[in-house]
Parts: sequence; C-alpha cells; structure tokens
Amino acid sequence: MLLPNYVIVDILNILFSTIRSPINNFSLIETISLVSREWKDSILPRLHIDFGRKTPIDRFFYRAIDNLLNRGLTKLSLFILCINSQQIDLMERLTDNFKYVKELGIVCGPTVSDQNQQQIVDLIKGFKSLHNIEILHLSHCLLNCIDCFRNLKHISLNNFTITMDKIIDLIYSIKPQSLKLQSTPYNNDDDTNYDSLIKEVMKCHFITSFQIFNYFMEFTATSFIEILQHPTITKLSLISNLPDELPTFEIRNTVLKRIYYDQANYNISDYWQCISNLKTINVNLLTKKTVDNLIAYHNKNLKNLVITRFDFSVLCDLIASNLSLKKLSTLFCGHDKSIPEMLVKSLKLNNNLTSLKLADDNHEVFKEILRLDHPTLIDFTMDYPHETTLEEFEQDIINNKSLRSLSIIFKFTNNGSGFQSIISILANNKTLLHINFPQPIVHEQLSPNQLDSLDNALSQSPQWRTIHMSVSFNIKNNYNVFSLIQKVSLVSREWKDVILPRIFIKFHCVRDEEIMRRIDKLLQRDFVNLSIDLYIQDQSDEVMSLLLNAKSSQVTFDSLKLHMDKIEWSPPDHYKPIHTLGLGGYIEDKTSYQKFMETIKNYQSFRDIETINIISVNLIEHLSAFKKLTSIDLSSLRIQLDPIIEMVKQIKPKTLTLQSTPYGYGISDQNFDRLFNVIREIDTIESFEVFNYFLVTTNKSFVDMLHHPSLTILSVTNLKGEMPNPLVIRNSKLKKLYSDIDSTNLIVDAWDCQSSLKSLRIDLLNQQTLDCIKKFHSVNLQKLDIDKVDDLKVFIDLLDQKNLSFKMLNISSPISTNTNYEPLLKSIKSNQTITSFKFSNEEPEFLKEFLKITDKDYDHLTLNTNSSTIEDYVKEISENTTFSAISIRTRPMEFDSSFKAILKILKHNKTLINVEFPSPTESQVLNETQYEKLKKVISNSPQLLKIKMSGYRQKDKRIGYYDFPLFYDALIDHL
Repeated sequence: MLLPNYVIVDILNILFSTIRSPINNFSLIETISLVSREWKDSILPRLHIDFGRKTPIDRFFYRAIDNLLNRGLTKLSLFILCINSQQIDLMERLTDNFKYVKELGIVCGPTVSDQNQQQIVDLIKGFKSLHNIEILHLSHCLLNCIDCFRNLKHISLNNFTITMDKIIDLIYSIKPQSLKLQSTPYNNDDDTNYDSLIKEVMKCHFITSFQIFNYFMEFTATSFIEILQHPTITKLSLISNLPDELPTFEIRNTVLKRIYYDQANYNISDYWQCISNLKTINVNLLTKKTVDNLIAYHNKNLKNLVITRFDFSVLCDLIASNLSLKKLSTLFCGHDKSIPEMLVKSLKLNNNLTSLKLADDNHEVFKEILRLDHPTLIDFTMDYPHETTLEEFEQDIINNKSLRSLSIIFKFTNNGSGFQSIISILANNKTLLHINFPQPIVHEQLSPNQLDSLDNALSQSPQWRTIHMSVSFNIKNNYNVFSLIQKVSLVSREWKDVILPRIFIKFHCVRDEEIMRRIDKLLQRDFVNLSIDLYIQDQSDEVMSLLLNAKSSQVTFDSLKLHMDKIEWSPPDHYKPIHTLGLGGYIEDKTSYQKFMETIKNYQSFRDIETINIISVNLIEHLSAFKKLTSIDLSSLRIQLDPIIEMVKQIKPKTLTLQSTPYGYGISDQNFDRLFNVIREIDTIESFEVFNYFLVTTNKSFVDMLHHPSLTILSVTNLKGEMPNPLVIRNSKLKKLYSDIDSTNLIVDAWDCQSSLKSLRIDLLNQQTLDCIKKFHSVNLQKLDIDKVDDLKVFIDLLDQKNLSFKMLNISSPISTNTNYEPLLKSIKSNQTITSFKFSNEEPEFLKEFLKITDKDYDHLTLNTNSSTIEDYVKEISENTTFSAISIRTRPMEFDSSFKAILKILKHNKTLINVEFPSPTESQVLNETQYEKLKKVISNSPQLLKIKMSGYRQKDKRIGYYDFPLFYDALIDHL
C-alpha cells in the first residue's frame, strides 16, 4: 500500500530532525531527489531541514545552500557561523533567495571585530528576501540588522553586551511572540537585576514564550512572583540567579502550561490558588500540603510530575488519589523505608498512570510492581541505588504481561550469568517492546557464541523495537596493558621473572574494579614499579584491597580522585605520599565532606599532598592543613572572591588555576582586579591561569600581570576595558602566555626585551610583527601560530631568517601565492629549523609540490582541507620520505574510495611512523575482507607505531577510533 505524501513528509521531517551533520543532510536530500520525480518536485520542497548550530562554513557549503534556496524549500532552518573575514567573503556569494527560509541564525565568533560585524549587518541588509523569516537567532552580532526582518515572531539573543533599555525598545518595536535571552545582558554593569525588564514584559500581552538563561544577572523575589502572573505567557523558563527563598504569596494563573527554573528549594505548585493549566510540575519536597494542592488545583491538566524528595506514605497517598497524572518520576529514594504492599495497594487504586520512574533502595518494591500487571502502567523505570544481579529480577520481568517499556538502573554485578539473564529476558518476554538493561560494572567483550545467542534470542521475539545494553566491543587502554604484559611473559622465563618486574607501568584513571583486582595481582607478583591515578566512585572491597595491599607502600599514587555521594572513607596511611588529590561531585551532603577532611588531616600521606583539585565543593577553608601544598585547581565553585584571596595570601601557591571560579550568581565583584593585585605581591608563584566568563579581567590588570617577576605561565580570558597606552612589555621570565585579547599582534609588538616565550600566536603576519619576532623572540620560540598571511614577501622573509629557533609553524588560513609556488617552496626548502608544518585550505597543487620536497627530515605535517577526499594526495603522500607523521583533516569523506587510498598510502610509505586519517561521512562497518587487508598492511609496516581512523568492524563489534593499542597484535611481532 502506498503512503500518502503528507505521511511521507512527516516521516522524512522526523528523520531530518535527528540529523545534526550538514553533510548527512545534503546526502539525504540527494537520496530523496533520486527516488522519483514526484519526490523531487513535490515532497522535497515541503520538508523542514535544520542545518544545526555548528555548520561548517566553506565554499562547498554555500554552493549547496544556494542550490537549496533556489529549489523552493518551504521551511529551512539555517545557522550561519562567522568566525573570520574569510567567511564574510563567502557569505557575499549567497543568492538573495531567502523567501522560503523560516528560521535563520547569525552566529559570530566572540573574536569577530566590530568592523566585521558591521560588514555582516550590511550584507544582511542587502538581501531583500528576508521578510518571511519568522525565527531569528543572533549571537555576538550587531542588533541593527533586525530592521531587515518584518515578520519576526521569535527572537533569540545570545551573548550580547547590551543595556536593559535597548532590550525593552527591541520588544516594543518587534512585538515578538517568543523571546529568549541567553547570557544577555552580558557583563552589564548598569543593570544588576531584571526588575525593569519584567515590569515592561508584564505589559506585553503579545508574548507567549519568555525564556532567560543568564547567570550574569539576578531575579529578585518581586520580579519572579510578578512574571508568574503574566496573562499570556504559556512557556516560562528562568535559568538565572533566583532568590534562595520566596515569601508567602498566591498564584492565580490559568494560562501557563510549562515552567522551568533552577532553584531546587521551590515548591511552586503549593502557591497556586486557581485551576492550573500546567502540564509538568517539579516538586522539591512532596508533603501532605503539596498533595492536597495538586488535587485541588492541578488535577485537570497535569500530565507529568517530577519529585525530588518525599516520604513514602505521602507518595502512596498521591498515587492513590488517582490524579489525571500520566507520568510520575522520583529522582531519589524516599526518606523512610518503603513498604511494597502499601505501594501496590495505591497503584491498584490508580487507573490513569501510564509511566512510573521509581527510585527505591528496597528491591522487593520493584518485584511487586513487576508482578502487579497494572492495567494502565506501560512504562516502568526501576532505579535501585545498590549493587545487585540481573538474575534477581529476571523471572518477574519475563512473566510480566502489561509493560511495553522497561528501564533498569542499578549497579550490575556481572557474575558470569548476567548476559544469560539478558538473553533469557529477550527470548521469553513476548509483550515488552523497549528495554534498557543496566550497565555492568565490568565491561566485557562479547564472544562469538554470545553474539550468536543474542541473534537467536531476537529471532524468537520479533516484537522488540528498542534494546539498550552496555557491552564493550572495544579494548580499553588499561586492559591493553595487561594483554601486553601477558605477551611479554610468554617470551621466556627470563622475560617473565627478570625483565617484566622492572618495567615501569602507568595506569590512567583507574576506576574499574576488575582492573583494581588485576593490579592487586601484579602487586602480589612483585610488580611495584607502578604509577596509578586512582578514581574512587564509591566504597568497595576492591579499592580497599588495592590500597591495603602490603606492596602498595612501594607504589606511586600520582593522584587520588574521590567522587562519592557520601564520603565515609578512611584511607590507609602506609603507602607512598599522594601527589595530587581530586575532590569532586555535586554533593549536597556537606557534613560528609567536613568529616572526611577532618579525617584525612591526620594521615601523613595526605599532609604531604602537593596538588589539589576541587570541583563544585567549597573546601577552601581546609586547605591550610596541607603544609606542602604548592598547586591548587578550583573548578566551578560558587563562592565569592574573598575566600580565594585569603587562601592565596595564606598558602602562597606556586600554581593557581581558576576554572569557572567564582561561578554563578551572587558574586559581589565585577572583575578579578583585587585578586590580581594580591597575586602580583606573591613573588614565588610560577603559574596563574584564569578561565572564567562570569567575571571580567580588565586589560590593565592583565598588562600589569605581564610584568610579574616570577610567573612562567599566564592564561587569562574574558578581557575587557581599555588597553594602557603606550603599551610596553618587559618580561624575560614568562614561557607560556594565553589570552583571548582581540589583537594578539598588539602583545607581540609591545615586547621590549629578550623573551622566553615558547609559543606565539599572531592574527596577521606583517612587517612590524616580524621585526619584533626577530628582535625579541628569536632565541626561545618553539612554535608560531599565524591566523592570516596577507603579504607573501613578509612570510618568505620569515622563512628565510637564519636566527629564528621555532620548529613548529601553523598557518590557519590559505597563503596567497598567486599560483606561483616556487619562491615559497624555495624558502621552505632552505629553512633549516622548522620540522613541523600545519597548512589550512591550501590549493591542492601547492600541497602536492610541497609533499615532493626531498632531502629533509620533517617530524609532522597537518593538512586541513575543504576537500571531502584524500585521493588528491595519495601519490604524493605514498612517495613522500621526508615526514615521519602526517595528519589529514578533510571534511567527512566518502569511505569506500578513501579506504582504498588509505591502504595504498600505508602499503607504499615506509617512513611514516604516525598517521591520522579523516572521519567518514557516517559510521562505517568494515567487512572481514577490508579488515584483513588493513591488518595485513599494518603487519607489513614494522615502522608504523600509531594509526588513527574512524570505522567499525563486522557484527557491530565497534572498534571506533583505530589506534596503536587496537592493533598491537599486528605490530607486536615487529617490535
């Protein structure tokens, strides 16, 4: 039976909505157009195609978009990302045919200058067909382009430094139905809250959707309460700095359908005093009052209820009330012990509930629900916070006849029979359509027999639509170490008993209990030359067994990372000092942290810690206990600047890193000036890095810090304000410098002494900057990054310099050669210091000639091209003998022909040690023939140590990112 066109359109729109790769979008469009003339002429123009927020901008993309604009698509979502002036030139080539585009995004990179932004605005104003656009997204783009759009219904502003008055004027001039403000206003010193905006929005009865995502400003309780009474808004999202508590008030709103906010303390539903239209409600604490209010005011339209905390008896009362509720979710276990019989009794009184997600620490509750065969409940998620086996629930799942979807969440002990339970459930339950199995603690690779069992089980139950199961088809790096150890031990008894124990072995981020058990066995065999990064998620016998092993005193624990809901863990005190301690997790139980910190202060191995990383927990007040602490890393801490300043004054660290710290709302300081003043007084600090967009760093503070007498590493982001004039920098100590300053040339040109910087990045290579590099940066420079080269003579002059020391040269845009490559190639050949090159979007002919260079020993070549194939360079790369490592980064490539090219390169080039190939357009399954060919080529290339490419093996055995550890079988014979 043929489907009607409108059904086909709906199906294809769903398919397009799941695709986020522009290349795949174009591929699908091409496939649809080839089905038939009707599909090409009637169906394709009616589709909604969304090119996402991260669309690559190149001439191929614009050419394809141009063709689509001329095809008459009725709904096209197009986001144009502009990062530099080169992409503005590409935008100018677009045809003025936007009359079918319904959604448009103009997204400028944060470093795009005001001049380039004005070019974009002028370009947009030149398009006369923009008046049909209904949805507009702007980011880092000048607002005066909005005048071009006459029929806007939805506006989204992202990262705008703008006053509240301008936003209000914009609202009244456009009268949008939907308004979204993301990090807007951004770093606005004039306004600290949304009071003035909310006052005006309350008068705007044309707005139906109002969304704010901004931690630079705060909501007062008055504004929050007021916006809840808006007469026309149906969708409200307030992700901002909300007050901790609200006064008692009443809400009388019959329009609002959806509300979302990020303040966990609120029970908004309790304030309602009229019939509510809310479809979804989040409840922080379910009380008897909340249940009564839900019944009285929310029973008519409520479909989804999410509960954070509750008493079990109150939850049962809620279920028994038989609300109109269809979906009920609990995020955590109840405060009191659950009673299975009480819950079953409540469920029997409810004939509306269709979906239940229950978190409970009593596994009998889940069994009783599975046995109930509830008449309306078809979707069930069982969230058990403890470790257990799948066998515990196997028979009850098989016998259940009412559920259509089941998700199982717990710590799955795979004791050998876990996979058999999965097979049994899949083969014997004939009514479930969707199932999500738990993730095993130990990932194991499926054997061929297990794959056959899985295939047989699925053939017995054809009703299955979705199956999620976490099994490992790839080999983990830490497991590769054990495999390599086993191979070495089989060489001879001497290798096993003498050589093997002397090998230094590094284990990264050890969290798998199976790996811990294997390390424990290595310790028992006198393998003590180990370095371990230990990651403790929860308390376990394996962790304690490893740490308490008698040989652990001879092991180096490079770092210990603790991520636990509640820390009730006492570490042993007899092994070597830990160098790094990491504490992380969004933990509400601060008492547990306090107790833990008081405990570890008594252990010598912890008192000797030199580096500490703190994530999302405020433990700064405890750091003074670490007497040898020299390195501090704070990440996403919601604190004021004062505690950081006091800590720095007290500890005087050698290394301080602030990542999104201070974070969030309520920060009294607007910038880092006070902290920078303190840092400048500490003459022992060597590294200071700030990565933060919640607070500004003034250019004056940044320049002052450039004269610090002891800093060797300085990284600063979110620079604002006037630059000191004149600008002169005299610093011979600094080795690494990073900033997001608008013009990096400005810093390089201002240097006025011999520099120790190892790397430099410049926006534009010109004669003034080159003279400065030759004069002050010639001795220690190892890496030079150049965004743009306009003057080829200056670039050749750079290459011809004999006294420059840098070995790595990275060019981020094409070099203008006017098709005459000889002078440039001559200079490259004559240069005796550069060993690593990176070229971007160069002409293929130049790259081919470059690859023909002989009599040189280069380390690494990176090719970034707009091509979608590597076939253009196969001959030259295959014959090249100068490079030991090559990385080819194209647009996602068509796999089959490129795979042949890969084989040819690997077969004929015997000097490459490290090679990286681009990704295919989509996940590719290697058949056995392809896999064997690849393995054979690698086996015949003994010099090859590392190969990277994307792909898959047969039978869904994912290899994923091919790398040396995945091919050590083929390579180990040649080592």
